[in-house]
Amino acid sequence: MSNRTSHWEDTAFFVGTLLLTAGGGLIIQAALELPLVYAKLLWGGVGMVWGAVLIRVWLFRERGR
Repeated sequence: MSNRTSHWEDTAFFVGTLLLTAGGGLIIQAALELPLVYAKLLWGGVGMVWGAVLIRVWLFRERGR
């Protein structure tokens, strides 16, 4: 029995995290009533950090297989 995950599980993980980040961003933007430019900068930065973390986690998982 193999413990490898399918590409669908990996895709679901990435999409779920992106949706979670986007949803959180909208909630915080609404709560802080940020102007659109600042909100774009803020959530662009958050998205970049999440993306970097996810790619790093994925790379370490792939190397471990």
